[in-house]
Amino acid sequence: MAPSAWTYRLQALIRALRMKKNNRQMGVFIVCVCMSTLFWFLNALKKEYTVELEFPVQYRDMPPNKVPLSVPPRQFSFQVRAGGFALLRYKWSSSFSPVVFNVNELTERRMELSDKMEFRFPTRTYIRKLSEQLSNELQISEITPDTLEFSFDRLVSRRLRVLPVVTCEMSRQFFQDEPVYADPDSVLVSGPASLVDTLRCAPTVPQHFKNVDRTLRRTVAIGKYEGLTFSPDKVTIVAPVAEYTQKQFDVPIKVDKLPAGMKITLFPDHISVSFMISLNRFASVKPDDFTATVPYSDIQKTKDALDVNLTVQPADAISVSFTPKQVEYLIER
Repeated sequence: MAPSAWTYRLQALIRALRMKKNNRQMGVFIVCVCMSTLFWFLNALKKEYTVELEFPVQYRDMPPNKVPLSVPPRQFSFQVRAGGFALLRYKWSSSFSPVVFNVNELTERRMELSDKMEFRFPTRTYIRKLSEQLSNELQISEITPDTLEFSFDRLVSRRLRVLPVVTCEMSRQFFQDEPVYADPDSVLVSGPASLVDTLRCAPTVPQHFKNVDRTLRRTVAIGKYEGLTFSPDKVTIVAPVAEYTQKQFDVPIKVDKLPAGMKITLFPDHISVSFMISLNRFASVKPDDFTATVPYSDIQKTKDALDVNLTVQPADAISVSFTPKQVEYLIER
């Protein structure tokens, strides 16, 4: 038993020493591989490469007298030649920095001074200027797209009447006694001539009010139109509201176009008019503000009864009704 135990322990010790030696050899191998890879990578970075790099573009200083109708490319693809270190460094430091394209400066204001509305420029023309925005270690050889196209319309301004888009639900016995109006009553619209010329007014954003019992004053925005700007872009709308009450009185009936020397007696000779009027106008409204007539032509047709017409009434009187609708008559010879 004892010799077997010592043999087992000796064998275990030998196996442990072999495993430790193998692990040490594996560690040395891994270190060598890593160092070899690093040296290869550093050597590769010393070489020059031609690659394509994508850059976002910001367009500035557009012609002030024109409005763009098309959107120029938002991204340029540059074919550049540079060393590996420079490419890696540029990728890490400024891969998202946009290239600024100063339109008027780079095109020498040709678009601003020209009456034309469409322009084409080869991007190769701007390689030197755009290269100045990149690292000196990057050399641009090509730009994609190879052509920049700009399409414009004339920038015009015109004054338009404001159209208040308002609906009101009134409380009981309250009415709108004047049209809704805007302050200011007009705005200046600016934008492409092709859009501005289609507008006849400047509507506000629709508004709806409930249980209105007083004059409304609200600041509202002018409706949005893509490509157009309004100045000011907000106005004050006013909806005059007043409390109304009922009023009633008798109005004499006249015969319309009665020949001279003829006398007609009507039965009855007046109508009873009922209407609603604002409280601030209640005392000033008189029977003379109404005119009731019957046509003489109906008498010539020997009609038994004449239709009464209310031909004149105050503009601010509402819910107007009258009785009777017909009257009889007697011709006096």
